[in-house]
Amino acid sequence: MGTLQAKQIVLSSSPIHDEFKIAEQMLEEAYAQVGHTLRYQDLPYTRSIVSANVGVIDGLSLRLEQHTQNYPNLIRINVALLNSKTLVVINKKLCPNCDIGKLRSIGAVSGFEFPESKLQLEDNTNLKIELAEHHRLFTFFEAGRVNAIVTSNLFLPDRLRDTQKYRYVQIAEQDVYHFVHKQHQALAKQLDVALSQIKLDYANQLKQSGPAETEELPQRGPVNDFKPLMQQLSTNLSIVSD
Repeated sequence: MGTLQAKQIVLSSSPIHDEFKIAEQMLEEAYAQVGHTLRYQDLPYTRSIVSANVGVIDGLSLRLEQHTQNYPNLIRINVALLNSKTLVVINKKLCPNCDIGKLRSIGAVSGFEFPESKLQLEDNTNLKIELAEHHRLFTFFEAGRVNAIVTSNLFLPDRLRDTQKYRYVQIAEQDVYHFVHKQHQALAKQLDVALSQIKLDYANQLKQSGPAETEELPQRGPVNDFKPLMQQLSTNLSIVSD
């Protein structure tokens, strides 16, 4: 594969969770194949998209397509690297058996769009609070400041994967992609080819290692070897909704 002039590409960073590690590993291999290196910059969720759109950084490591639809300078690499499930996580102590539509308060990260119609909220009775970063949202939730939060299973930390304390309801499911600024249009075409082959190679390695075990949402074991990382390529998480 012919390469463009070698350079360092700056991308927004992804959350430090097990599910993202295999996707970022594939990205690094793809960029290495086309002769580039990667550097990550930590930015708040919305600011990272804006920065990539105006060319301050070269792209977004991993994002939902719907979060980039209003940013015309971003090019999607057409290889889905992860699958994201949008969840409503409900504090059982504050709202043990209530319907989603009757939640008194819901938190979300600013810029994290989700199908609000699926919540069927009752007008004038629901308080929606937006925070800039995921770690602030989770702290706010744990402190009992809101009844529930809307987030992705990919962002959910281990401490919030507890079916004794929380109830989980899936309201959407989408694939996650890599995006670059339109100035990298030639690079995008190379990455399409490279990532397609790399993902196929990884899937074949997983197949040869044997069937992956089903992982339930509230559980996340330590990443000790290659196989647990690869489960995202073939296994859907089951959502607890008791």
